[in-house]
Amino acid sequence: MQFNFEKRQTIPATDRVSEAYIGLISAIELLKLLKDDSGEVRVGIFDDNVRLDLGAQNPVNSRIMGTLQSAEREHFPFLNNGLTIIATDLRGLGDRFFISGYQIVNGGQTSHQLIRWASVVRPPSTPVESPKSGGGSPENEETFTR
Repeated sequence: MQFNFEKRQTIPATDRVSEAYIGLISAIELLKLLKDDSGEVRVGIFDDNVRLDLGAQNPVNSRIMGTLQSAEREHFPFLNNGLTIIATDLRGLGDRFFISGYQIVNGGQTSHQLIRWASVVRPPSTPVESPKSGGGSPENEETFTR
């Protein structure tokens, strides 16, 4: 899967993470990672997420949607703690990245609300972290403090 990741900073590698970034990705680019060509949520990308989608009416999700629908939506990246995406393969060429074997391990509620909201309006940007491991299973991946 290819996406643009223009606003990013490198995070120092560790013994289990060979490459990592923190940055801002447009919601349009994020939706490429979240939805398949038919517009459905990509199968398996939330398998390692600790919470399943809690639904549109959950209080937390209602607040996320409220921000997205408000005049304050330009502040969404600052009010939302973002997503953590881990991957077995992440390659970049300039601002264009290719990612495969990825999981969203934090940010499932944000992801699902963004998908719901984007079905009717143009999306904003949202923060995203994207570490790449040197291989192995996702439980060996490092997540980062925002």
